[in-house]
Amino acid sequence: MPWISLCSERKRVRETAALTMQREHDKVMPRSYDHLPTVGAFISGDSDLIGKAVRRSRELLPKSKAEQEPPSPTLLPHAIAMAIAAAYEDYDPSAVFEVIAAAKYTDASADLQRIVLHILGRGPKPTLVKPPVEVASDEEWIDLVFQGPANQALDLALTPDHPRWTTLAMFTLPLAYLLARDAKSWRDRFAALVRFGPFAAVENEIVYENDVVSEDLEVRKGKTRWHVGFDVLRLHQDELFVYHYVGAAASAADAMKVMPDVLSRADKEWARLQRTIEPKLWKRVAKTIEDACTHTIVYRKGRNPISQKWLQETAARYHVRLEAADVVETNDESVKPK
Repeated sequence: MPWISLCSERKRVRETAALTMQREHDKVMPRSYDHLPTVGAFISGDSDLIGKAVRRSRELLPKSKAEQEPPSPTLLPHAIAMAIAAAYEDYDPSAVFEVIAAAKYTDASADLQRIVLHILGRGPKPTLVKPPVEVASDEEWIDLVFQGPANQALDLALTPDHPRWTTLAMFTLPLAYLLARDAKSWRDRFAALVRFGPFAAVENEIVYENDVVSEDLEVRKGKTRWHVGFDVLRLHQDELFVYHYVGAAASAADAMKVMPDVLSRADKEWARLQRTIEPKLWKRVAKTIEDACTHTIVYRKGRNPISQKWLQETAARYHVRLEAADVVETNDESVKPK
């Protein structure tokens, strides 16, 4: 369920993208071709910020000469992101894609080129599968994003707190564009895919996303998880699901270390949420807290999962329903209540 990473990190990603573009505008820092502000704008779902990112791409793309000559491997992910962002406002990216398709690339650049070829309708059709996959290591995670089925690759790429987010982010816009381009309203489909991922049909059920942002600059750069609490609240009919996101790189040991503190301050968290969530919606939330609320720890399962014994003992100690889920679950079932 990488969509939990998006919900938990969205505010930080938005602020980082907005700050970068503002600093470029104010000439505090040089304007670059960097794809991250553009990816961050689409993840944020903020229409004004997306508009700024699109204009930035339209202005920078001609300077990159990507329509005339193959971008270098370093420039390639930025050129693809700029072309796709510009297409969001009626730019035809085919010239850029044709230049890229005719070039010779290796390694990660070749994987990006393969997606461009799929977008152009060349070669074998992209693979799309729904069954869950086993992702035990970071190497398997990265390999799946680079070469796996398009929907699962996008799902795993959309994890902004992953230690290799800069690399994963290179694949988000081309994969989303590939999956959305044939839709009747492709812009709406594209925006939804980047905002929540391909499997998370839960957007209308989300009543709260983490809005706590650390002032620690190292934390804000994404080097560590900056807050673990009641990160995401989802109301499904008359049931409430509270997700505690420990992080894309967090192990079972990390989760078991931090969660007792999170659950011990539940009253403070509920009080904070009552001040944050609009009153009419809060009434629905409040009705579920005692008898229809499930807490889910989302962490990096790997090969060492949290034991059922620990979950049962911790649930009994804090008088809650408690479950655990792997952040890399890529399956429709991961967003459905049991």
